[in-house]
Amino acid sequence: MAAMHAPTTRTIPIDLLLRAYRAGVFPMADHRIDDDRLVDHIVELVEARAAEIEAEMKSQDAPDAASVA
Repeated sequence: MAAMHAPTTRTIPIDLLLRAYRAGVFPMADHRIDDDRLVDHIVELVEARAAEIEAEMKSQDAPDAASVA
């Protein structure tokens, strides 16, 4: 079996990341965002994901109906 290479950790400068996102480099970027909307768009994505995480956490904290009975 061939030796596996350990993944390297590199930091991408935020300005480069934002330029690449703006240019539509990432597969999930199905459309180009205008520069003046980019920050708002990212905030919307982060807030939506935060709401999903919060809902998941609440559902894990909620008592199971079968265990309550």
